[in-house]
Amino acid sequence: MTVRKLVERILKKYGTDILLRRVTGDVILRGFLQHTGSMARQNMRSAYSPLGRVPGGQYRLILPPQPEIAEGEILRLGERWYTVLRNEKVWYRNEWIYSWYLCDERGAPDNWGFQ
Repeated sequence: MTVRKLVERILKKYGTDILLRRVTGDVILRGFLQHTGSMARQNMRSAYSPLGRVPGGQYRLILPPQPEIAEGEILRLGERWYTVLRNEKVWYRNEWIYSWYLCDERGAPDNWGFQ
């Protein structure tokens, strides 16, 4: 068994269902999403928009290589929504074994252009 297959089995068995919101239709993925726990200044202060407090915090997301998610795509876990800020491929030798994403929590999807 390859390392990639082993990682995929772990994500499938122990991961959480995460909804990927796309214009072409929602996709359910299994992976790990967790707060980075950063003590950085950006996570310590509240931000406000004309509509109220902007949710804060950065999260890391671990998913299998496919489907690949682009920066700016939207995810949901439970009642919380997240935007992908950055994506990285993680390699073991010459094999892409999983994808690592940095996400930012965002507000409810009232006017994101989806039906």
